[in-house]
Amino acid sequence: MLSLDDAVVELADHYGGPREPSLLDRLADPLLRTAQPRDGDPVRSTPGSRPPADLSPVWWLLRIQREAIELDMQVRGSTLRRSWRGCILDLPVVTPDDQIRDVHSIVGTWHSTCLTVLGLQAPSRDVRGVACLSCGQKMLRWRPAEDLAVSSTDASALGRIRCNNPACKHPATGRPAVYEGLSLYVLTRRKSTMDG
Repeated sequence: MLSLDDAVVELADHYGGPREPSLLDRLADPLLRTAQPRDGDPVRSTPGSRPPADLSPVWWLLRIQREAIELDMQVRGSTLRRSWRGCILDLPVVTPDDQIRDVHSIVGTWHSTCLTVLGLQAPSRDVRGVACLSCGQKMLRWRPAEDLAVSSTDASALGRIRCNNPACKHPATGRPAVYEGLSLYVLTRRKSTMDG
């Protein structure tokens, strides 16, 4: 997971290089809404493969901008409405230490949503038949690793599974459980032994 500073920069300043548009600027521009192959990468999607009139990116752009203003007002304890870009860029500086974890989670969700809507990462998928080890609910979502062509037995190559139950409290974090690396192996191994 990106640090709060890095996620803020990619959301509101630049993504992929100092002269590149930010993720939110890409959502605003119909020509930048498709996943473009990176230099040296095999083509993963055809440029222009999405219709430019798709309203989903605009809807997400407006929602994130509105939520950024509301989050800034909440963090500052102010009723002053500022520009969404300034609100996002100031978050690492103005957020009190006791709220950093929550703000980082919200910004991380915005970042991940932008990447998914723009086609820069695969969408997460439901995990069926597996219960969360922390809360027991079957509300798990799997985000595949960026390159699933990796031939490895390493569980980190599989990506990340996150419990989608808001009431889930992992004993170590007090937040919904996240499974990656060894914990992902334990979770998936448990399913295979239950199936067999």
